[in-house]
Amino acid sequence: MEIKIIEQASDVWKTATRAFSDNHLNPFHELNMLRRALHIFQAGEYHYMIFNLRDAAFEFDSESVVNTLGYPAERVTSEFLVSMIHPDDKPYFLAFEKKIVDFFAQLEAEEYLHYKVLHDYRIKNAEGRYVRMMNQLIFLELNEEEREIKTLLVQTDVSDIKKTGRPVLSILGLNDRPSHMNIPVELEDSALLELGIKEKEVLLHLVAGRSNSTIAEKMQISELTVQTHRKNILEKTGHSIPSKR
Repeated sequence: MEIKIIEQASDVWKTATRAFSDNHLNPFHELNMLRRALHIFQAGEYHYMIFNLRDAAFEFDSESVVNTLGYPAERVTSEFLVSMIHPDDKPYFLAFEKKIVDFFAQLEAEEYLHYKVLHDYRIKNAEGRYVRMMNQLIFLELNEEEREIKTLLVQTDVSDIKKTGRPVLSILGLNDRPSHMNIPVELEDSALLELGIKEKEVLLHLVAGRSNSTIAEKMQISELTVQTHRKNILEKTGHSIPSKR
């Protein structure tokens, strides 16, 4: 499931680079970056990362990640971090990333600097315990020539502040820009996220009421393979869909 989630998220981030990078070239001076970082400071254990959307990779992770999650910085790749998200929160993570891209794609590039993104989800730490991390994100650099976008992401442990409840996404406006709180998102079924491409195709045929033999013929596979896919769908979703014989 983690591979499918990170692949889908990477597609979203790459969409962002295509949508944003045609607008503006605005690398930041280090001092300006630090000044803007003050806007997202929050008390408590936290670490910060520089994320490259084009490469879907962290270019830097502060060593303080060992204090928040217990993992060494070199181990915390984007793939690893996504794999550690609570299964119930993964659909929110993916929905949030899509909503964020949609929001900023409607703005002129210079407006990106006037917003801060906040959302939370639970991550399994090195002790095997889920902690709730508040994620705060601002844009650092837009490079049109390299089609590159870099963001600063700060993750803060807010487990003591928010003990229960679903993940929430907000986009805060800075410098008199409007804020958007508790943004509604459409979730994909977390069980469906685990299905492979062929399993999803079989599921669509089953929902349409087709028999195993018809599905096998349309997909050019054996009926035994169809039965195997149906068994996998049942195991992953907990639901069995009857089909015609």
